Amino acid sequence: MERTAHEWEQGVGGQPVSEDDVMAKPGGIGMPENGFNRHPREKPPTSDELMEAMKRYYEFTIDVFGVDRRMFELNFPVDIVTCSYNVLWNSFKCLVADNSAGEKAELFHDTATRGYRAKFCSDTGVAADSRQILSQPPRPPPMPTAARGARM
Repeated sequence: MERTAHEWEQGVGGQPVSEDDVMAKPGGIGMPENGFNRHPREKPPTSDELMEAMKRYYEFTIDVFGVDRRMFELNFPVDIVTCSYNVLWNSFKCLVADNSAGEKAELFHDTATRGYRAKFCSDTGVAADSRQILSQPPRPPPMPTAARGARM
């Protein structure tokens, strides 16, 4: 895993990015292809374990891009091989627990809003004030209709 992380950091580059229109949205970091061996475990990782295992990647991109050009990403349903939706979302919250409210707003909302030039409707549940951080993770997308009746 150390070699994979080093190669990844070299690919991203170690110097702060100066171009204002370049943003980072790392995702799928916990996948087996990236050296994470969480899959054969008897119990899935906790949010704290996941945060500790992946924080090098996330802190590196925050250092290189800054909070105003870095956003969190949930790579679901693909990431389900690593952890649950809530565990991944909570690991992000653990990672930035000591950051200011403004920095959290950038990482969880504002950067994505600017990057995608998104406009949110009042019925989406997202507060009009982009500085408000939702206290609960967003709901995962509904299962496709065909999967609802399938037996496991």
